[in-house]
Amino acid sequence: MKTEYLLRYGELVLKSRRVRDRMIRRLLSNLQDAMARNDIPYTLHQRWDRLILETTHPEKTETVLSHLFGLRSFSRIYRCPLPDRETLVLTAESYFRPHVQGRTFAVRARRTREVPISTRELERTLGARLVQLGGRVDLEHPDVTCRLDLRQDEVWFYLERSEAPGGLPLGVEPRALALISGGYDSPVAAWRMLRKGVPLDFLFVALGGCVHLAPVLEVLNHLYHTWIFGDRPRLWVVPGEAVVRRIQERVKPAYWNVMLKRVFYRLAEALARREGYAAAVTGEALGQVSSQTLSSLKAIEQGVDLPVLRPLLTEDKERIIQEARRVGTEVISRHVEEYCAITPAHPVTRPSPDRVRLWEKTLDMETWVVQLLEQAELRNLHEIDPLEIHQLRVSVDHPAPDMVWIDLRPEGAPPLPQPARRMQPAQLVQGTVKLPQGKRYLLICERGQLGADVAWTLRERGVEAYALRGGARRLLRREPSPARSGNGTVHEGAAQKPPGGTQEHA
Repeated sequence: MKTEYLLRYGELVLKSRRVRDRMIRRLLSNLQDAMARNDIPYTLHQRWDRLILETTHPEKTETVLSHLFGLRSFSRIYRCPLPDRETLVLTAESYFRPHVQGRTFAVRARRTREVPISTRELERTLGARLVQLGGRVDLEHPDVTCRLDLRQDEVWFYLERSEAPGGLPLGVEPRALALISGGYDSPVAAWRMLRKGVPLDFLFVALGGCVHLAPVLEVLNHLYHTWIFGDRPRLWVVPGEAVVRRIQERVKPAYWNVMLKRVFYRLAEALARREGYAAAVTGEALGQVSSQTLSSLKAIEQGVDLPVLRPLLTEDKERIIQEARRVGTEVISRHVEEYCAITPAHPVTRPSPDRVRLWEKTLDMETWVVQLLEQAELRNLHEIDPLEIHQLRVSVDHPAPDMVWIDLRPEGAPPLPQPARRMQPAQLVQGTVKLPQGKRYLLICERGQLGADVAWTLRERGVEAYALRGGARRLLRREPSPARSGNGTVHEGAAQKPPGGTQEHA
Protein backbone atom coordinates (compact mmCIF):
# COMPACT_ATOMS: atom_id res chain seq x y z
CA MET A 1 0.00 0.00 0.00
CA LYS A 2 1.37 3.40 -0.95
CA THR A 3 1.80 6.24 1.55
CA GLU A 4 1.80 9.82 0.31
CA TYR A 5 3.74 12.75 1.79
CA LEU A 6 3.43 16.47 1.36
CA LEU A 7 6.91 18.05 1.28
CA ARG A 8 7.36 21.74 2.03
CA TYR A 9 10.35 23.72 0.85
CA GLY A 10 12.56 25.67 3.22
CA GLU A 11 13.85 29.18 2.72
CA LEU A 12 14.40 28.64 -1.00
CA VAL A 13 10.77 29.75 -1.57
CA LEU A 14 11.97 33.30 -0.88
CA LYS A 15 14.32 33.26 -3.87
CA SER A 16 13.66 34.61 -7.34
CA ARG A 17 12.03 32.31 -9.89
CA ARG A 18 15.30 31.50 -11.64
CA VAL A 19 17.24 30.85 -8.42
CA ARG A 20 14.38 28.86 -6.90
CA ASP A 21 14.11 26.62 -9.98
CA ARG A 22 17.84 25.89 -9.77
CA MET A 23 17.65 25.09 -6.06
CA ILE A 24 14.61 22.85 -6.50
CA ARG A 25 16.45 20.88 -9.17
CA ARG A 26 19.28 20.39 -6.71
CA LEU A 27 16.85 19.38 -3.97
CA LEU A 28 15.27 16.77 -6.24
CA SER A 29 18.69 15.42 -7.18
CA ASN A 30 19.67 15.11 -3.50
CA LEU A 31 16.35 13.41 -2.72
CA GLN A 32 16.96 10.92 -5.52
CA ASP A 33 20.40 10.11 -4.12
CA ALA A 34 19.03 9.72 -0.58
CA MET A 35 16.26 7.36 -1.65
CA ALA A 36 18.59 5.31 -3.84
CA ARG A 37 21.19 4.92 -1.08
CA ASN A 38 18.48 3.70 1.29
CA ASP A 39 16.88 1.45 -1.36
CA ILE A 40 13.49 3.21 -1.18
CA PRO A 41 11.25 3.17 -4.29
CA TYR A 42 9.21 6.33 -4.73
CA THR A 43 7.23 8.49 -7.12
CA LEU A 44 7.32 12.28 -7.07
CA HIS A 45 4.74 14.82 -8.21
CA GLN A 46 5.93 18.41 -8.31
CA ARG A 47 3.71 21.39 -7.54
CA TRP A 48 4.60 25.08 -7.64
CA ASP A 49 5.27 25.36 -3.91
CA ARG A 50 5.06 21.75 -2.76
CA LEU A 51 6.12 18.20 -3.60
CA ILE A 52 3.98 15.07 -3.31
CA LEU A 53 5.95 11.88 -2.69
CA GLU A 54 4.52 8.35 -2.88
CA THR A 55 6.30 5.35 -1.39
CA THR A 56 5.70 1.87 -0.01
CA HIS A 57 8.37 2.31 2.71
CA PRO A 58 7.01 5.06 5.01
CA GLU A 59 9.28 4.53 8.03
CA LYS A 60 12.52 4.64 6.04
CA THR A 61 11.19 7.54 3.98
CA GLU A 62 10.42 9.64 7.05
CA THR A 63 13.96 9.11 8.33
CA VAL A 64 15.38 10.36 5.04
CA LEU A 65 13.05 13.37 4.82
CA SER A 66 13.87 14.46 8.36
CA HIS A 67 17.55 14.75 7.30
CA LEU A 68 17.20 16.33 3.86
CA PHE A 69 18.54 19.88 3.72
CA GLY A 70 16.20 22.26 1.91
CA LEU A 71 12.99 20.71 3.26
CA ARG A 72 11.21 22.65 5.98
CA SER A 73 8.64 20.00 6.98
CA PHE A 74 6.58 17.09 5.68
CA SER A 75 3.24 15.41 6.46
CA ARG A 76 1.54 12.15 5.63
CA ILE A 77 -1.48 13.05 3.54
CA TYR A 78 -4.57 11.64 1.93
CA ARG A 79 -5.61 13.36 -1.26
CA CYS A 80 -8.55 13.04 -3.59
CA PRO A 81 -10.29 15.08 -6.31
CA LEU A 82 -11.98 18.16 -4.89
CA PRO A 83 -15.69 17.25 -4.36
CA ASP A 84 -18.71 19.40 -3.55
CA ARG A 85 -18.95 20.90 -0.07
CA GLU A 86 -21.12 18.16 1.51
CA THR A 87 -19.03 15.32 0.12
CA LEU A 88 -15.92 17.14 1.28
CA VAL A 89 -17.20 17.26 4.87
CA LEU A 90 -18.14 13.56 4.83
CA THR A 91 -14.74 12.56 3.42
CA ALA A 92 -12.91 14.69 5.99
CA GLU A 93 -15.05 13.26 8.80
CA SER A 94 -14.15 9.71 7.76
CA TYR A 95 -10.43 10.53 7.55
CA PHE A 96 -10.09 12.38 10.86
CA ARG A 97 -12.50 10.28 12.98
CA PRO A 98 -9.96 7.75 14.35
CA HIS A 99 -7.55 10.54 15.33
CA VAL A 100 -9.88 12.74 17.39
CA GLN A 101 -11.85 10.27 19.47
CA GLY A 102 -11.17 10.97 23.15
CA ARG A 103 -8.77 13.80 22.31
CA THR A 104 -8.86 17.57 21.86
CA PHE A 105 -8.64 18.91 18.34
CA ALA A 106 -8.75 21.95 16.09
CA VAL A 107 -9.67 22.20 12.41
CA ARG A 108 -7.55 24.31 10.09
CA ALA A 109 -8.52 24.75 6.44
CA ARG A 110 -6.91 26.75 3.65
CA ARG A 111 -7.70 27.15 -0.04
CA THR A 112 -6.42 28.63 -3.24
CA ARG A 113 -8.35 31.57 -4.66
CA GLU A 114 -10.00 29.42 -7.36
CA VAL A 115 -11.87 27.33 -4.76
CA PRO A 116 -15.30 28.89 -3.93
CA ILE A 117 -15.75 27.11 -0.58
CA SER A 118 -15.62 29.17 2.65
CA THR A 119 -12.87 27.77 4.85
CA ARG A 120 -14.40 29.29 8.01
CA GLU A 121 -17.73 27.54 7.43
CA LEU A 122 -15.90 24.34 6.56
CA GLU A 123 -13.97 24.45 9.86
CA ARG A 124 -17.16 25.01 11.89
CA THR A 125 -19.18 22.32 10.15
CA LEU A 126 -16.43 19.68 10.30
CA GLY A 127 -15.62 20.59 13.92
CA ALA A 128 -19.24 20.05 14.95
CA ARG A 129 -19.27 16.63 13.26
CA LEU A 130 -16.04 15.57 14.99
CA VAL A 131 -17.40 16.63 18.42
CA GLN A 132 -20.30 14.22 17.88
CA LEU A 133 -17.71 11.48 17.26
CA GLY A 134 -16.06 11.96 20.66
CA GLY A 135 -13.60 14.78 20.12
CA ARG A 136 -13.31 18.00 22.13
CA VAL A 137 -12.49 21.36 20.60
CA ASP A 138 -9.38 23.20 21.81
CA LEU A 139 -8.25 25.94 19.46
CA GLU A 140 -5.22 26.98 21.56
CA HIS A 141 -3.43 23.74 22.46
CA PRO A 142 -5.11 20.82 20.67
CA ASP A 143 -3.84 17.26 20.84
CA VAL A 144 -4.57 16.94 17.11
CA THR A 145 -4.81 19.52 14.35
CA CYS A 146 -7.02 18.42 11.46
CA ARG A 147 -5.76 20.16 8.33
CA LEU A 148 -7.38 20.53 4.92
CA ASP A 149 -5.64 22.07 1.92
CA LEU A 150 -8.11 22.81 -0.89
CA ARG A 151 -6.57 23.14 -4.34
CA GLN A 152 -8.07 23.91 -7.72
CA ASP A 153 -8.52 20.25 -8.64
CA GLU A 154 -7.92 18.27 -5.44
CA VAL A 155 -7.93 18.37 -1.64
CA TRP A 156 -5.25 17.19 0.80
CA PHE A 157 -6.06 15.90 4.31
CA TYR A 158 -3.29 15.63 6.90
CA LEU A 159 -2.50 15.96 10.60
CA GLU A 160 0.66 17.27 12.25
CA ARG A 161 3.80 18.37 10.48
CA SER A 162 7.11 16.56 10.95
CA GLU A 163 10.10 18.87 11.06
CA ALA A 164 12.91 18.70 8.52
CA PRO A 165 16.23 20.59 8.83
CA GLY A 166 15.27 23.44 6.50
CA GLY A 167 18.09 25.55 5.10
CA LEU A 168 19.15 25.20 1.47
CA PRO A 169 19.69 22.10 -0.67
CA LEU A 170 23.22 20.80 -0.34
CA GLY A 171 25.30 21.79 -3.34
CA VAL A 172 23.82 25.18 -4.23
CA GLU A 173 26.95 26.93 -2.90
CA PRO A 174 30.63 26.46 -3.83
CA ARG A 175 32.64 23.77 -2.05
CA ALA A 176 34.56 24.63 1.15
CA LEU A 177 37.13 22.84 3.31
CA ALA A 178 36.20 22.02 6.91
CA LEU A 179 38.87 21.51 9.57
CA ILE A 180 37.58 18.50 11.48
CA SER A 181 38.30 16.58 14.68
CA GLY A 182 36.40 14.10 16.78
CA GLY A 183 35.41 16.75 19.33
CA TYR A 184 32.03 18.44 19.72
CA ASP A 185 32.65 21.70 17.88
CA SER A 186 33.94 21.05 14.37
CA PRO A 187 31.28 18.47 13.37
CA VAL A 188 28.51 20.88 14.45
CA ALA A 189 30.17 23.73 12.53
CA ALA A 190 30.37 21.48 9.46
CA TRP A 191 26.70 20.53 9.83
CA ARG A 192 25.66 24.18 9.92
CA MET A 193 27.50 24.86 6.69
CA LEU A 194 26.00 21.77 5.04
CA ARG A 195 22.57 23.03 6.08
CA LYS A 196 23.21 26.26 4.18
CA GLY A 197 23.92 24.37 0.97
CA VAL A 198 27.74 24.34 1.19
CA PRO A 199 29.30 21.02 0.12
CA LEU A 200 32.40 20.18 2.18
CA ASP A 201 35.61 18.28 2.01
CA PHE A 202 37.48 17.75 5.28
CA LEU A 203 41.00 18.23 6.62
CA PHE A 204 42.28 16.32 9.65
CA VAL A 205 45.77 16.69 11.15
CA ALA A 206 46.22 13.44 13.07
CA LEU A 207 48.13 14.56 16.16
CA GLY A 208 47.25 11.42 18.14
CA GLY A 209 47.48 8.72 15.50
CA CYS A 210 44.80 6.07 15.29
CA VAL A 211 43.50 6.99 18.76
CA HIS A 212 42.04 10.14 17.20
CA LEU A 213 41.64 8.99 13.61
CA ALA A 214 38.95 6.52 14.69
CA PRO A 215 36.44 9.06 16.08
CA VAL A 216 37.04 11.38 13.11
CA LEU A 217 36.20 8.57 10.70
CA GLU A 218 33.20 7.65 12.84
CA VAL A 219 31.90 11.23 12.93
CA LEU A 220 32.33 11.67 9.18
CA ASN A 221 30.79 8.28 8.48
CA HIS A 222 27.74 9.38 10.50
CA LEU A 223 27.49 12.74 8.74
CA TYR A 224 27.76 11.13 5.32
CA HIS A 225 25.18 8.40 5.82
CA THR A 226 22.74 10.54 7.83
CA TRP A 227 22.93 14.06 6.40
CA ILE A 228 25.01 14.30 3.22
CA PHE A 229 22.95 13.42 0.16
CA GLY A 230 23.80 14.32 -3.41
CA ASP A 231 27.52 14.71 -2.69
CA ARG A 232 30.61 12.52 -2.17
CA PRO A 233 32.96 14.36 0.23
CA ARG A 234 36.66 13.65 0.63
CA LEU A 235 38.94 13.63 3.67
CA TRP A 236 42.57 14.77 3.75
CA VAL A 237 44.54 13.10 6.57
CA VAL A 238 47.84 14.84 7.35
CA PRO A 239 50.36 13.02 9.60
CA GLY A 240 50.59 14.94 12.86
CA GLU A 241 53.49 13.47 14.84
CA ALA A 242 56.08 15.54 12.95
CA VAL A 243 53.95 18.66 13.36
CA VAL A 244 54.00 18.39 17.15
CA ARG A 245 57.71 17.58 17.27
CA ARG A 246 58.75 20.47 15.03
CA ILE A 247 56.69 23.05 16.93
CA GLN A 248 58.07 21.84 20.26
CA GLU A 249 61.63 22.06 18.95
CA ARG A 250 61.45 25.49 17.33
CA VAL A 251 58.74 27.53 19.08
CA LYS A 252 58.52 29.06 22.55
CA PRO A 253 56.06 26.94 24.64
CA ALA A 254 53.65 29.83 25.26
CA TYR A 255 53.08 29.99 21.48
CA TRP A 256 52.67 26.25 20.83
CA ASN A 257 48.87 26.35 20.61
CA VAL A 258 48.82 29.45 18.44
CA MET A 259 51.37 28.09 15.99
CA LEU A 260 49.63 24.74 15.83
CA LYS A 261 46.48 26.54 14.71
CA ARG A 262 48.60 28.56 12.31
CA VAL A 263 49.78 25.31 10.71
CA PHE A 264 46.16 24.21 10.29
CA TYR A 265 45.27 27.49 8.60
CA ARG A 266 48.27 27.34 6.27
CA LEU A 267 47.45 23.75 5.30
CA ALA A 268 43.86 24.75 4.55
CA GLU A 269 45.05 27.73 2.54
CA ALA A 270 47.43 25.61 0.46
CA LEU A 271 44.77 22.96 -0.16
CA ALA A 272 42.22 25.60 -1.12
CA ARG A 273 44.63 27.12 -3.60
CA ARG A 274 45.34 23.72 -5.12
CA GLU A 275 41.82 22.25 -5.07
CA GLY A 276 39.73 25.39 -5.54
CA TYR A 277 37.92 25.55 -2.17
CA ALA A 278 36.02 28.80 -1.63
CA ALA A 279 36.61 29.01 2.14
CA ALA A 280 37.80 27.21 5.26
CA VAL A 281 35.29 26.24 7.97
CA THR A 282 36.31 25.91 11.62
CA GLY A 283 34.56 25.12 14.89
CA GLU A 284 36.16 27.96 16.83
CA ALA A 285 34.02 29.63 19.51
CA LEU A 286 35.14 32.96 20.87
CA GLY A 287 36.94 32.73 24.21
CA GLN A 288 36.48 28.99 24.59
CA VAL A 289 40.22 28.28 24.89
CA SER A 290 43.42 30.33 24.81
CA SER A 291 43.87 30.02 21.05
CA GLN A 292 40.31 31.24 20.44
CA THR A 293 40.44 34.66 22.06
CA LEU A 294 39.80 37.54 19.68
CA SER A 295 43.49 38.48 19.82
CA SER A 296 44.56 34.92 19.06
CA LEU A 297 42.17 34.55 16.14
CA LYS A 298 43.39 37.83 14.68
CA ALA A 299 47.03 36.78 14.99
CA ILE A 300 46.42 33.27 13.62
CA GLU A 301 44.41 34.45 10.62
CA GLN A 302 46.67 37.32 9.56
CA GLY A 303 48.02 37.00 6.06
CA VAL A 304 45.94 33.91 5.25
CA ASP A 305 44.53 34.43 1.76
CA LEU A 306 41.36 32.41 2.33
CA PRO A 307 38.02 33.32 3.97
CA VAL A 308 37.72 31.58 7.35
CA LEU A 309 34.10 30.86 8.33
CA ARG A 310 33.27 30.25 12.00
CA PRO A 311 29.60 29.21 12.36
CA LEU A 312 29.97 28.68 16.14
CA LEU A 313 31.84 31.89 16.92
CA THR A 314 29.35 33.25 19.51
CA GLU A 315 27.96 29.94 20.81
CA ASP A 316 28.33 28.57 24.34
CA LYS A 317 29.73 25.07 24.83
CA GLU A 318 26.49 23.78 26.32
CA ARG A 319 24.49 24.86 23.27
CA ILE A 320 27.08 23.33 20.96
CA ILE A 321 26.75 20.00 22.78
CA GLN A 322 22.96 20.20 22.56
CA GLU A 323 23.19 20.71 18.82
CA ALA A 324 25.66 17.83 18.58
CA ARG A 325 22.92 15.62 20.06
CA ARG A 326 20.55 16.74 17.33
CA VAL A 327 23.15 16.10 14.65
CA GLY A 328 23.95 12.71 16.18
CA THR A 329 27.66 13.22 16.86
CA GLU A 330 27.49 13.92 20.60
CA VAL A 331 27.79 10.27 21.64
CA ILE A 332 30.88 9.83 19.46
CA SER A 333 32.54 13.06 20.59
CA ARG A 334 31.84 12.35 24.25
CA HIS A 335 34.32 9.45 24.22
CA VAL A 336 37.12 11.15 22.31
CA GLU A 337 40.44 10.84 24.11
CA GLU A 338 42.24 14.15 24.40
CA TYR A 339 45.76 15.06 23.36
CA CYS A 340 48.14 16.87 25.70
CA ALA A 341 51.58 16.56 24.15
CA ILE A 342 51.64 20.19 23.00
CA THR A 343 49.71 21.97 25.75
CA PRO A 344 51.94 24.52 27.54
CA ALA A 345 51.48 25.38 31.21
CA HIS A 346 50.95 29.07 30.45
CA PRO A 347 49.66 29.60 26.87
CA VAL A 348 49.61 33.11 25.49
CA THR A 349 46.11 34.62 25.19
CA ARG A 350 47.10 37.85 23.43
CA PRO A 351 49.73 36.76 20.94
CA SER A 352 51.71 39.34 19.06
CA PRO A 353 51.16 39.21 15.27
CA ASP A 354 54.83 40.07 14.83
CA ARG A 355 55.83 37.12 17.01
CA VAL A 356 53.55 34.81 15.02
CA ARG A 357 55.27 35.89 11.80
CA LEU A 358 58.64 35.36 13.45
CA TRP A 359 57.81 31.84 14.60
CA GLU A 360 56.39 31.08 11.16
CA LYS A 361 59.78 31.93 9.63
CA THR A 362 61.48 29.77 12.24
CA LEU A 363 59.27 26.85 11.22
CA ASP A 364 59.99 27.50 7.51
CA MET A 365 56.22 27.32 7.12
CA GLU A 366 55.87 27.67 3.37
CA THR A 367 58.20 24.80 2.53
CA TRP A 368 57.00 22.70 5.44
CA VAL A 369 53.32 22.92 4.46
CA VAL A 370 54.14 21.65 0.98
CA GLN A 371 55.99 18.69 2.50
CA LEU A 372 53.10 17.89 4.84
CA LEU A 373 50.57 17.91 2.02
CA GLU A 374 52.79 15.57 0.01
CA GLN A 375 52.43 13.08 2.89
CA ALA A 376 48.65 13.54 3.19
CA GLU A 377 46.35 10.62 2.55
CA LEU A 378 43.19 11.35 0.53
CA ARG A 379 40.12 9.28 1.38
CA ASN A 380 36.55 9.15 0.06
CA LEU A 381 33.94 9.20 2.81
CA HIS A 382 31.59 6.85 0.99
CA GLU A 383 34.35 4.21 0.98
CA ILE A 384 35.02 4.23 4.73
CA ASP A 385 34.65 0.71 6.10
CA PRO A 386 32.90 0.52 9.52
CA LEU A 387 35.17 -2.44 10.33
CA GLU A 388 38.19 -0.14 10.07
CA ILE A 389 36.62 2.26 12.58
CA HIS A 390 35.90 -0.67 14.89
CA GLN A 391 39.54 -1.76 14.81
CA LEU A 392 41.00 1.73 15.14
CA ARG A 393 38.96 2.40 18.28
CA VAL A 394 41.03 -0.04 20.33
CA SER A 395 44.34 0.09 18.45
CA VAL A 396 47.63 1.83 19.20
CA ASP A 397 50.69 2.25 17.04
CA HIS A 398 53.22 1.98 19.88
CA PRO A 399 52.86 0.28 23.29
CA ALA A 400 53.02 2.35 26.46
CA PRO A 401 55.62 1.29 29.05
CA ASP A 402 53.09 0.11 31.65
CA MET A 403 51.17 -2.22 29.35
CA VAL A 404 51.00 -5.95 30.05
CA TRP A 405 51.72 -7.81 26.81
CA ILE A 406 49.54 -10.75 25.78
CA ASP A 407 50.57 -12.89 22.81
CA LEU A 408 47.56 -14.28 20.91
CA ARG A 409 49.62 -16.14 18.31
CA PRO A 410 49.84 -19.95 18.14
CA GLU A 411 52.54 -21.91 19.95
CA GLY A 412 55.85 -21.87 18.12
CA ALA A 413 55.52 -18.28 16.88
CA PRO A 414 58.74 -16.22 17.03
CA PRO A 415 59.33 -14.55 20.41
CA LEU A 416 58.38 -10.93 20.93
CA PRO A 417 60.96 -8.30 22.00
CA GLN A 418 59.34 -8.09 25.45
CA PRO A 419 58.05 -10.85 27.76
CA ALA A 420 54.42 -11.67 26.96
CA ARG A 421 51.85 -14.05 28.36
CA ARG A 422 50.76 -16.56 25.73
CA MET A 423 46.98 -16.96 25.58
CA GLN A 424 44.44 -18.31 23.12
CA PRO A 425 41.92 -15.76 21.79
CA ALA A 426 39.03 -18.12 22.59
CA GLN A 427 40.03 -18.15 26.26
CA LEU A 428 39.57 -14.39 26.48
CA VAL A 429 36.47 -14.16 24.30
CA GLN A 430 34.65 -16.98 26.12
CA GLY A 431 35.82 -15.81 29.54
CA THR A 432 37.44 -19.10 30.60
CA VAL A 433 40.50 -17.03 31.52
CA LYS A 434 39.84 -13.62 33.07
CA LEU A 435 42.22 -10.68 33.15
CA PRO A 436 42.27 -8.64 36.38
CA GLN A 437 40.99 -5.09 36.04
CA GLY A 438 43.16 -2.13 36.99
CA LYS A 439 45.88 -2.91 34.45
CA ARG A 440 46.27 -2.08 30.77
CA TYR A 441 46.77 -4.92 28.34
CA LEU A 442 48.32 -4.96 24.89
CA LEU A 443 47.01 -7.78 22.68
CA ILE A 444 49.37 -8.87 19.93
CA CYS A 445 48.20 -11.13 17.14
CA GLU A 446 49.81 -11.75 13.77
CA ARG A 447 48.38 -8.76 11.84
CA GLY A 448 46.39 -6.72 14.37
CA GLN A 449 42.80 -7.46 13.34
CA LEU A 450 42.17 -10.39 15.67
CA GLY A 451 43.69 -8.44 18.55
CA ALA A 452 41.28 -5.57 17.91
CA ASP A 453 38.26 -7.89 17.98
CA VAL A 454 39.36 -9.50 21.26
CA ALA A 455 40.16 -6.09 22.75
CA TRP A 456 36.60 -4.93 21.99
CA THR A 457 35.19 -7.94 23.83
CA LEU A 458 37.36 -7.26 26.86
CA ARG A 459 36.42 -3.55 26.86
CA GLU A 460 32.76 -4.54 27.16
CA ARG A 461 33.69 -6.43 30.36
CA GLY A 462 35.47 -3.46 31.86
CA VAL A 463 39.03 -4.53 31.01
CA GLU A 464 41.27 -1.82 29.50
CA ALA A 465 42.62 -3.69 26.50
CA TYR A 466 44.33 -2.45 23.34
CA ALA A 467 45.56 -4.06 20.15
CA LEU A 468 48.86 -3.33 18.41
CA ARG A 469 48.21 -2.05 14.90
CA GLY A 470 49.94 -4.25 12.36
CA GLY A 471 50.46 -6.94 15.00
CA ALA A 472 53.60 -9.01 15.47
CA ARG A 473 54.40 -8.81 11.79
CA ARG A 474 55.12 -5.09 12.00
CA LEU A 475 56.68 -5.33 15.47
CA LEU A 476 59.21 -8.02 14.54
CA ARG A 477 60.08 -6.64 11.13
CA ARG A 478 60.18 -3.04 12.41
CA GLU A 479 57.75 -2.00 9.70
CA PRO A 480 56.12 1.45 9.89
CA SER A 481 52.65 1.66 11.33
CA PRO A 482 49.79 1.17 8.85
CA ALA A 483 48.48 4.52 10.12
CA ARG A 484 50.42 7.26 8.37
CA SER A 485 48.87 9.74 10.73
CA GLY A 486 50.89 9.71 13.97
CA ASN A 487 52.03 7.42 16.74
CA GLY A 488 48.79 6.72 18.63
CA THR A 489 50.67 6.05 21.87
CA VAL A 490 48.44 5.69 24.90
CA HIS A 491 50.03 7.88 27.54
CA GLU A 492 50.23 7.35 31.26
CA GLY A 493 47.56 8.82 33.49
CA ALA A 494 44.59 10.91 32.45
CA ALA A 495 43.16 11.18 28.97
CA GLN A 496 45.19 13.03 26.41
CA LYS A 497 44.32 16.71 26.12
CA PRO A 498 44.45 18.72 22.89
CA PRO A 499 45.75 22.21 22.45
CA GLY A 500 43.34 24.50 24.26
CA GLY A 501 41.28 21.89 26.07
CA THR A 502 39.64 19.82 23.30
CA GLN A 503 41.18 18.31 20.23
CA GLU A 504 39.44 20.84 18.05
CA HIS A 505 41.28 21.86 14.90
CA ALA A 506 38.81 24.66 14.70
